[in-house]
Amino acid sequence: MLSHYLPELVGCEPYDVWELSAFLDQHAADLPRRNDGRVVVYHDSCHMLRELRTADAPRRLLQRSGAEVRDLPRPDLCCGFGGTFSTRQPEVSVAMADDKLAGAVGVSALVTADPGCLMQLSGRTARTGGPRVMHLATALARGVDAD
Repeated sequence: MLSHYLPELVGCEPYDVWELSAFLDQHAADLPRRNDGRVVVYHDSCHMLRELRTADAPRRLLQRSGAEVRDLPRPDLCCGFGGTFSTRQPEVSVAMADDKLAGAVGVSALVTADPGCLMQLSGRTARTGGPRVMHLATALARGVDAD
């Protein structure tokens, strides 16, 4: 929102706004190898994928932290949170989250960089079982096995 629409909305000059993974990747951040031997899947949020066109940076960072990054089936599909969508269409929202989680079998964690996706997917996995769900920043800083 900030990087694309703020100058138009408030009449200011554009300035650099970075998404975390794009910034760390672009600046070749030196990451500790906290995820050696771990297998993860990365869930692309709709905003990062479609609006910011950021898909490779989070995966590269996870790989540089030592993780083996596997693809989810249909990585382009939404997790079902979508702002008010999850409250207006709860049955569809839950089915979308469950479908996303079903593709994350045999991994140490499902990682995402979006707070809405994190709430949606971790809420469903707490109810149904499934992989650990965590934010990209946590996976990079503490490792996917950190408490």
